Amino acid sequence: MRHALALLVLAASPAAYAQAGAHRGALQPSDPRLGDGEHVDTYTLDVRAGQTVQADLGSEAFDPYLLLVAPSGTTEAFNDDHEGSQARSQIRATAAESGRYRVLVTSYASGETGAYTLALRVAGAA
Repeated sequence: MRHALALLVLAASPAAYAQAGAHRGALQPSDPRLGDGEHVDTYTLDVRAGQTVQADLGSEAFDPYLLLVAPSGTTEAFNDDHEGSQARSQIRATAAESGRYRVLVTSYASGETGAYTLALRVAGAA
């Protein structure tokens, strides 16, 4: 699984607390990097076990890649090229545990930067 070992680098990285909804951002040269050199922005969501987390990432500037990390640190889901599109990545996963989840916005290739849009949604019993 790509990017899995690099998640340890993010343990001390700042994360933006995110509400469900639409967000605009940009991967920048000053952002933290994963182990293979990919820039990364991190969003956090409070989720309860059994709820569904959906993240939809789009970018025309880079090949978007998404990861969903549980409070325990395990990667619950990842996606590149949703429905074959190199401009879109999407995750839809049921939370296995309650707590603060991290949604990692990154690129497939090292060093890519540029603007993106991210839609976050949490659904199901609270």
